[in-house]
Amino acid sequence: MAEFAKSLGIRLRRAYQSLHRRANSELRSQFGVTADQFVVLSLLAERDGISQQDLCSRCYSDPSTMGALVRLLEGKRWVRRTVDPGDGRARLVHLTPAGRDLQARLWEAAGESFHRDLWGIPRSAQEEREIFDLLDRIVAAMEGASGSGGNR
Repeated sequence: MAEFAKSLGIRLRRAYQSLHRRANSELRSQFGVTADQFVVLSLLAERDGISQQDLCSRCYSDPSTMGALVRLLEGKRWVRRTVDPGDGRARLVHLTPAGRDLQARLWEAAGESFHRDLWGIPRSAQEEREIFDLLDRIVAAMEGASGSGGNR
């Protein structure tokens, strides 16, 4: 049996955890925002007015976690929710002007250090495509194997 500490799964976990810890540290110290809040704000900056369910899928999060996160962001007046005109049970999530401004400042700050260090890792365009392809294949295999096909 291969040593678990050297397995692909634990290496992926270690890489994700180090990304997450670094993002939390930098974003909290500069803006009082968590990495998860940054992700939601950034996804809404790309595609505003999406359903909370779609936001869950795009964040790879579960509905209860996303509900709490959106309520928190709503309380800070960075997002607002509206009733989906096509489905009265669903809620659409929108960035407020304050949320859009914050996201732009967060993105700029992240680009200055976090993204510079992450994307500054020497690699070729081919290696980058291979990394992305491998990560996508891992997700497909795990979601297909569990039958979940969904979040997490």
